[in-house]
Amino acid sequence: MKCSEWQEIILTDYLDDQMGKEQAVQLEEHLLACHECLEFVSIARKAVIEPFEHAQKAEPSERIWHNIKKAIGEEQESEDFASWWDRIKGFIFIPKPAMAFATVVVVLLAATFTFERYNQQFQISKRAVIQSQIEDITYVVEELASFSEENNSYVLTGMEEYFL
Repeated sequence: MKCSEWQEIILTDYLDDQMGKEQAVQLEEHLLACHECLEFVSIARKAVIEPFEHAQKAEPSERIWHNIKKAIGEEQESEDFASWWDRIKGFIFIPKPAMAFATVVVVLLAATFTFERYNQQFQISKRAVIQSQIEDITYVVEELASFSEENNSYVLTGMEEYFL
């Protein structure tokens, strides 16, 4: 193992006494042979451990302990849900391409239904406009016909004759 790897272990496990016995023996053997890592342990101990050895321990109030316990409980509940979801995902295997395909199909179906509904509404409004135009033309034709019957002296223009 390289010195940089040992130094990482020194900071994470050795100084906190969290190291397994077998690995601790290996590290002690390395420290006997490596002056650089031995010096690193000394410097790390002075910087990380010693400032807190004689620090006064503060006792938090009951309210703070209550809030801490509450936060831990909420965290455990969220982890319980996450583990529940992970267990369900273990039973259902959906490969990513299949999920992507299913998503595309759903989007296309939604777009098709939306377009179809819009098209139906457009057809209905188009029919209403055409019906309104027919009614307007019929009204104009009837008015012109009644006007010309009432007043025979009126001479129709070519455009009026065409439509009548």
